[in-house]
Amino acid sequence: MKRDGEGPRIVVTREREKWEESAQVVREFGGVPYPFPTIETGPVEGVTSEEVLRGLRESSWVVFTSERAVKYTLLLGGDDCRRLLGERKIAVVGKKTGEALEEEGLSPDFLPREMSGEGLGRELATFLGPSDSVFFPRARRGRREIISILEERGIPITPLDIYETRQPVVSEEEVERLLSFRPDAVTFTSPSTFQNFLSILGEKRAEIVLSGGKIGVIGKTTESAVRQRGYVPHACPEEPTFEALIRELIVAVRK
Repeated sequence: MKRDGEGPRIVVTREREKWEESAQVVREFGGVPYPFPTIETGPVEGVTSEEVLRGLRESSWVVFTSERAVKYTLLLGGDDCRRLLGERKIAVVGKKTGEALEEEGLSPDFLPREMSGEGLGRELATFLGPSDSVFFPRARRGRREIISILEERGIPITPLDIYETRQPVVSEEEVERLLSFRPDAVTFTSPSTFQNFLSILGEKRAEIVLSGGKIGVIGKTTESAVRQRGYVPHACPEEPTFEALIRELIVAVRK
């Protein structure tokens, strides 16, 4: 579907804060990025700094499964949170989450071989000792694999919903511009980005876009969400990073 004289046109559905970073990655692999954010994030209303600090004080380990979890934990917890995190062991789901920690002057102690929530839960459960306990700041309505796995092993875990993803307001004009762009591929980095894409465009217009190009996803849960709606992803890299996704997706588009 590549057009003469230009690279593959790639729609990026990540939140606006990640646009510049995402666009640069697409360009580096020879693509033409197009921003169409289908999610936005914010702190859960009513969560206090004391809840965050209490979770840290009462646990020996902290688990982060996203860059946003790192961001909102530090935002809500303040300076005392940073100090307490420095005194705890920290497990992260993947390299990008670990990098988000390092940007804050903190270092992860545990990175699973299988970089997924389920993989992290299974591998961490075999690593923890009988006296360990876990604080898990997470997204509201996030998946429960880690909680279920650790609870089944008898490991105390305290989940706290500290941020939530929402569907942004998108105008009809923005939707029409997307349709006029005629993308070669659309990227989805979470089930929410995909589900909100369908909601914003409506089933018929979403089908026109998705059936006319390639679909790239990050992670097994996103792949499952896409398949459940009758679509087949053309790119789902083993390494769950945006760079790996774009690399694989560009190859699929150019075939």
